[in-house]
Parts: sequence; structure tokens; C-alpha cells
Amino acid sequence: MLGSNRTTPKHSPRPSWPLWLITWLAPCLAVVVLLGGGIFWLIRDHSTFHVVTVRVYGAERVPQPEIIQLAQIGRGMSLLRINVERVRMRLMQHPWIREALVRRAYPNEVEIIVYERHPFAIIESKGGYLIDNEGYVLNQATPAEALKFPRLIVNLAALPVPGKRLTDPNIEAGLRLLSHAHNSYFFRDTVITQIEIMTLERFAVQTPRGRFVVGSNLVDIEAKLAFFPTIDEALRNSGRRIEYVDVSLANQIVVKTSARTTQAAGRLQRRGGSSGQAQ
Repeated sequence: MLGSNRTTPKHSPRPSWPLWLITWLAPCLAVVVLLGGGIFWLIRDHSTFHVVTVRVYGAERVPQPEIIQLAQIGRGMSLLRINVERVRMRLMQHPWIREALVRRAYPNEVEIIVYERHPFAIIESKGGYLIDNEGYVLNQATPAEALKFPRLIVNLAALPVPGKRLTDPNIEAGLRLLSHAHNSYFFRDTVITQIEIMTLERFAVQTPRGRFVVGSNLVDIEAKLAFFPTIDEALRNSGRRIEYVDVSLANQIVVKTSARTTQAAGRLQRRGGSSGQAQ
């Protein structure tokens, strides 16, 4: 009809399926999270998850009751409330524990695995203290331990603290020398009782076979030490006593000797003349 206005119905566009998915999925996820959190809050203190056993593995020097006490895990504590990383950090404070692993064993057990440090030497400064091969102070040495491990003679500015690492360059050099000695053919079968750190490159090593002055590198002294029985026999026949053998110098062996003395008739009798050096 003339003069009439025709209108066309308008259709709103349908939302795309990603938008539709997000619109419905987000509330569903929120409901699931809230329900899950509520359920966890209700059951975390349930008697099913109360700790009844703490199992300790790997402990030799540290008593198991001491480890459990340090972990601060008591019977009846909820397994779901235990922060295993905090327990691990508390265990790592013990001087003898190098590393620790803590895990929950559901429903009601905790397992602790400790890796202990091993004594390697004794610092003969401010009293005798056991240290491991990395320089960590373990504890003050007992008389039995003082006879078992080699001593590093070094002057420290402060008293060693158990659990702390000694970073003195002289101590680090002495520990490196001990590690090299374990792989040395000569020192492998020889007990090192003492190492006096003269400099970072020269050490006076005391053994039952004698006193040696060595350098930081033990690889090139094997051939020199092979002459030691011959030198010892020659000096024994001459009546001289070896004070030390210096094998730290390149292409030479320096033997410091002194006259041998014997005790007789209440007085010292000197044999073999005055001291000297042999090369």
C-alpha cells in the first residue's frame, strides 16, 4: 500500500562457540575449585591422615630419634599439613647431614632419607675439629678420631663452627692434596698422619715412612719417591738420620739429614758426624 512502511525483523548474531564455552566453563570451574577446597579443608585433619610412623633411612652417625626431633614431626600430626620442604631445611641444619629427602607415604607415614657427610681430616687449630672433604666442620674430634684421621696444621682466625664451611685457601689446598694422595701410588698405601701447610704450593707431609716436602701436584713425584728406599739404606749405613725428603723441586731430590743419636750410660752419644744434605 502506498504510504505504508515495511519493517524487516532483525536477528541478533549467535555467539561463537569459544565464547559460549568460556561463558559456561568458567562458572563450572569456579564451583569445582570451591567444592574441592571445601572437601580438602574438611578431610585434612581427618584421623586417616594422622602420622603414625616416621621412617628414617641412611642415618649412621646421626641417631634416628635426633633426626625425628629435628624434623618436628609428631604422632597425630596431619600428613596433609606437613610442609616437606620446611622439614628438609630443618634437617639440613645438622652438621652431619649433607642432603635430605622428605616425602609423604599416604595415608599416614613419612619417609626421611638422609645423606651424611663423612669425616676426611682434622683441623689442628683452636682444638681438633673433624671436617669433610669439602671443608664443612662436623664436630670436635674425640681422642679415637684424632688418631684415625690426618691432621691439617693451619692457623685459623676464628674458632670453627660445626655446620659451617671453612673457606680458608690453606685448608682448601690441604684438602686437595689429600684427595690427590688417595690416587697416588706411593701415598695410597701410606698413612698420612699430618700435613703442615707451608704455602699454597708446598706442604710438609708426615707419614710413618718419613717426612716429605711435596708440591701441590703429586703426579710427577712417583719416580722420585721410588728412590726413597735406596736413599734410606745408604744413609742408614752411614749413620745419618733423614729429617725430611723434599721432592717439591723440579728434577731433583733434596734429602735433609742429621747425625743419628743413641741413648747409652745416661748420656747421649752422637754417631755419624754432623748434619748435612744429600742430593
